[in-house]
Amino acid sequence: MAHDLWHALKTSEKGGAMNLKAFNAEVLFAVDKVRSLARKEIDLLRSGALAAPTGRLRICLHSDSEALLHEMLIALRNDVYYSPHKHPLTEESYWLVDGSARLHLYSPEGRELSVILLGDPASGRSIYARIPPDTFHCLMIESQVCVYLETKLGPFSAQPN
Repeated sequence: MAHDLWHALKTSEKGGAMNLKAFNAEVLFAVDKVRSLARKEIDLLRSGALAAPTGRLRICLHSDSEALLHEMLIALRNDVYYSPHKHPLTEESYWLVDGSARLHLYSPEGRELSVILLGDPASGRSIYARIPPDTFHCLMIESQVCVYLETKLGPFSAQPN
């Protein structure tokens, strides 16, 4: 799947298409020095997430997993679920590009504190949310697929940061 998406982007016409390198079936890295996104990347991520067994696909805009700032254009299908979690040491932000989602915020005891309705710019909903460190949260996708830009500090660690 990642190879098919990479091939489609690499061979598409100019105007937003960037060179990508497949890291695995769910993760692509942008390799151009200057990275830009266009509608075609959003559409290809959407179709990739719909077709992927895991229901997700991302383009990493940072250079590698050791980068100090991680920016990722992520597509999630609405049957993908990430349980409430927190990042004890770092902030995280979501900028909705396509689709809609609900961002649930929880107390340390698991009580829901608030829900932020997120959507693309035409939706009239919030398009951006920034989550402070040590805040339990969960993003629930409402549309068939949601595409958003996630930003957080790196480097990547399999352990919670």
